[in-house]
Amino acid sequence: MSAVTSIDISQQTIRELANSPPTIPEPASPRFIIAPSNQVFGIARMFELQGQDARPNLHVVRSVKEILAILGIRNTRFEPIQTE
Repeated sequence: MSAVTSIDISQQTIRELANSPPTIPEPASPRFIIAPSNQVFGIARMFELQGQDARPNLHVVRSVKEILAILGIRNTRFEPIQTE
C-alpha cells in the first residue's frame, strides 16, 4: 500500500476482513504492510490489531527501512537480474 494516499472503507469492513482467515495461513512468516500516509497507516493498524490472533506476525510500517530493521538486516545490496 506504499503508493496509496487515502482509502474509503468502514471500520466494520476492517473488522470483518481482520477476523477472516488469512489468505496465506503461515503465522510464523512475517508479513508487512507499508503505509506511509497517516490515513492508510491508521486503517492498516486497525486491521493489524483486530486480526493479531490470526496474523501474529503482521507488521504495519511506514517504510522499507523499518522492515529491514525488524528483520535485522543491516546491509543490503540489490542487483538487476536477467529475465527473458
